[in-house]
Amino acid sequence: MGVIYKFKKEVIDFVLQQKRDNQSLGCRQLAVLTSEKFKLQVSKSSVNAIIKNARLSSGVGRRPGFEPAPRKFQIPSRKKEQLSDEMRKVGLEKKKQPAASVPRPVRRAAAAASRTPQAAVTQDFLDQVERLRQERIRRKGPVREGMGCVFLMAAQWELSRTSVLGKLLRKYARQQLPDLFDAACDILPCLSALGVNPAEQIGQLSSHALWTFLPPSVFPGDVLEAFHGLSYILPSRRLLFEYEEEKKQMLVEAGEFRVLLEDGSEIVMDARLTGVWPQKAPPQLSAPLEQAMSALSHGLVSNNRPAVFLSSAGRLSPDGDLRPSGGAEQFHHGVGEMIAACEGLANKRPKKLDVLSPSGELLAAFSSFPDKKRIFMLGVWPWQKEFTFFLKAAGGLEPFYCEELDRVVYVRDWLTSPPPSGIFQGQLKGAGPFRAIAVSMSSPAAEAVIFTNWVQGAVKDAAVAFLRRWPYLDKGPAGRVLAHGTDKEARLSLPEFESLSSQAEQTELSVLSRDLGEALHRYCQKRFFEEFHTKDDINAFRSIYYGISGSCSSGKERVEIVLNPPAGHERLDELRLAAQRLNESAVTDSWNRQLFVTVE
Repeated sequence: MGVIYKFKKEVIDFVLQQKRDNQSLGCRQLAVLTSEKFKLQVSKSSVNAIIKNARLSSGVGRRPGFEPAPRKFQIPSRKKEQLSDEMRKVGLEKKKQPAASVPRPVRRAAAAASRTPQAAVTQDFLDQVERLRQERIRRKGPVREGMGCVFLMAAQWELSRTSVLGKLLRKYARQQLPDLFDAACDILPCLSALGVNPAEQIGQLSSHALWTFLPPSVFPGDVLEAFHGLSYILPSRRLLFEYEEEKKQMLVEAGEFRVLLEDGSEIVMDARLTGVWPQKAPPQLSAPLEQAMSALSHGLVSNNRPAVFLSSAGRLSPDGDLRPSGGAEQFHHGVGEMIAACEGLANKRPKKLDVLSPSGELLAAFSSFPDKKRIFMLGVWPWQKEFTFFLKAAGGLEPFYCEELDRVVYVRDWLTSPPPSGIFQGQLKGAGPFRAIAVSMSSPAAEAVIFTNWVQGAVKDAAVAFLRRWPYLDKGPAGRVLAHGTDKEARLSLPEFESLSSQAEQTELSVLSRDLGEALHRYCQKRFFEEFHTKDDINAFRSIYYGISGSCSSGKERVEIVLNPPAGHERLDELRLAAQRLNESAVTDSWNRQLFVTVE
């Protein structure tokens, strides 16, 4: 038996907490987790001594040798009748049928269904969900006109992490500008896109939704005062040249990341970190350069939050177009390489990383990486062969209320170290432990499996981390691209704008805000809306989308927008699809809070 007194209190507390959080963890698994966290040798016998001392030991799986095994297990007749009555009440009792009349595949399906018990959705659980939903409704802000402008603001935040106009105009100001100036400059192009003249009409916008995207307790009068700072700036040809360069840089898109490992292996990922690709990433999954660099830094380089991949990705045809996975898609070699690199296995650490444009042009390169283990999450789907491997260990899924999505989600997790046999073909030897999480958003039957090396914490926290990034699982726009090879994703190039510096008579600063407002609108057309909407001018968008009313509630990490289109809205389906695309983009505002838009 291990000697407990050699361990510090924090080690003992960690072992006990892991055991309390997940009773299925065995001594060997707890020893691995503890060794990895505290970088010391921990034997399974020492772990057993700790949990035994705390009276947390689980029942032993084998029957003691001195206990004679009964020859046959029999249920008392009274207990059998009681079980039959309970099964009949929940609809689990099988109907008696002649054996010859039931085809063999149907018998197998019925047997598989009987192995997945119903989720324990009790009345207490439903009451708790209702209470949380009522609290969520009470937190909603007032209904404001023009909440559809969230698409314009999202476009601006996705294209640049800082205020493009604010940063530029401060350089040319003749005196110090107020702190609110940058936020006011973010509003300017949106006002221009909405056809509003700030100097003349801003007093009429006291109930407009744009104020919800500014710092708290900011009023139209405050913004109007900040706009006065524009009078301290003299337009010049040099300013126009710099603006054009800033706009050009803002509109650059990244297509893929290529990671070279120490042993010469290469990993290809799209710029949105949707998946890992065998050869090259599809142009449909490109992203603005600044958004891509942020995802790269947080998810792959510094890894201060998990790198969340929707899937191992689909396939590409020889001409570069996506091919549907059908039902036979299988993990390719690059998926194992990605996991090995995250695990920091020998000769699998990143050596170089290139950021490429959709056309293959080199945009940036990295050659220095922190020496650390990286947390990843990878979706596995029914249309992939590996899905059945993982589900062999799955049982019934348990429900919890996901407040961020306002729906009940079903989950169950289990540790798998090494991964199920037949996957990765020895690429991950010595890696792990890993965690598999079965998840569903419709029923206790698993819709997906999340495979990850994040083995600590509650299962619902891990599931929510995945759903924050991919809230629709594989049913959203990105999932349709991966599973079926097609989506109504617009494949337009951003437009070329007329050079402002060539227009000598255009000296007013309002020209910049109008030009940037038009650029944001065209980006919304390309990024969030259907391709045929390019035929609609900005006036049509104002009435169909940008002018829709709605409410907003803000928290420390999230801004929830609820759009309320009028009854009989002519393009309701397109509006919902645009909201899905925005949510899958994981756009964050100036205060690093993620936007989430729903349509009611």
